Amino acid sequence: MSTMTNLDILRAKHALNRANNLDKKNVNKIPGLIMSNGLLSTLAYIIDKKSDSETSKAMEAVIDYLKERNVISKNTVTGALQELTNGDSIKLQRATFEALQYLSYLKRFSEKKEIQKNT
Repeated sequence: MSTMTNLDILRAKHALNRANNLDKKNVNKIPGLIMSNGLLSTLAYIIDKKSDSETSKAMEAVIDYLKERNVISKNTVTGALQELTNGDSIKLQRATFEALQYLSYLKRFSEKKEIQKNT
């Protein structure tokens, strides 16, 4: 058996560490925005809606994961938007795919955190 860690484990581990104090309703907004409008539009929306800091925190977790996986090199939402806008379509496709895969774990773990708060 190989000791290589697969992507699902890496996604889950990162999401578990970042889900602390994230409200699931704010995390749940992001995949729908990405699916409806694309990653670039979603990043622009997050930058524009600075008052919604909870959704921004969730997107910052996504950006941190993408940077950790070397999908992007920037570590801010604004930097990611600039980098992906100036990149090629393959990079944008990879970033979008990885963001959505990662968000499935972040949603699950933020739900768990909310359930624990209510008990």
